[in-house]
Parts: sequence; structure tokens; C-alpha cells
Amino acid sequence: MATVRDAEPADAAAVAEIGRVAVPRQYDGLIPPATFSSYVRQGFSDLAIEKSIRAYATDSTAHFLVVEEGGRILGFLQYDESGMEPELHRIYLDPREVGQGLGTMLMEGLHERLGPGVTYILLVVDGNEGAVRFYERLGLRVERNVMGIPYYSSAGITFPEGAGDFVCLVMRYQG
Repeated sequence: MATVRDAEPADAAAVAEIGRVAVPRQYDGLIPPATFSSYVRQGFSDLAIEKSIRAYATDSTAHFLVVEEGGRILGFLQYDESGMEPELHRIYLDPREVGQGLGTMLMEGLHERLGPGVTYILLVVDGNEGAVRFYERLGLRVERNVMGIPYYSSAGITFPEGAGDFVCLVMRYQG
């Protein structure tokens, strides 16, 4: 039976591998390959994930969660309140596990930790209709659009010159 728990540094390699596999599959045809490849290189190295897990463990307003079964990491979620407003930055599953309720388990685990009355945003790439439907089932609503490269650049991600931009939908959760 799958369970949700706080990520530990020892989970970093498994989490990074999920991101390295899931991101290209998720965004193929929605984001130019050079753009998402840059994001994957910077955000899904084992070291980058381990640093995030360690930093989140010492921040009471941040949550890095994993869903596991039998000691195998099946997916993860990363949320914090360090930006302009609270944000769910990323949630990815091992592509073989999509549709099994694990994303819902991660979201429920986050909402339990946040408690009632919390509001946060997340970004979904325009055209990712499956993700929009998933988040809408959990109570999030599309609020506005933003351009992806300027948004992620402001968060420290760098993109190659001439990288193709993309539109993101800002969705909001109000607990």
C-alpha cells in the first residue's frame, strides 16, 4: 500500500530520476525541447534535489513529500512559501504510475500539512489539459496566464538564448 511521507536526503536520486523521465514526457509538444531540457538539467540533478530536500526539512513553511510503496519512490511534490506567495512548484509521478491515485494522495498529504484556510498557486503549462482537469477535481481554479520563461527566470532557472517561451496557467487553491 502506498504512503505519503516527508522526503529524506536518501530519496534524492529516485526523485531526480522521476523528474528526468517525467518532465520530457509531460511537456513534449507543449514546450520547446531546449527549454525543458534546460529545466531538467538544473532542477533534477541528484545534488539539486538533495539540497532542496535538506533545505525544506528545516523550513516549517515548506514541504517536500514523496509517495512510496515497498520502499520504492513513485512520485513527489514540492511546495514552499518563500516567493511572492505560497506555491506548489512541482508534482511528478513515475510515468508508469500515473492514473493510480498517487497524485491525489500527494495533494491530500500537502493539504493535511497546510491545514484549513490556506491559499496557494501552481503553474500548469497551457495545453496540459489532463493536469488542469486533475487540479480542478481537487478544487483549484485557473486564475490568469503568465509567460513561462520570465516567470521561471525570476526563480533562478536559466534558459539558453533563443529558447522558446510558453504560456502557463496560474491555478489557485483556496482551502
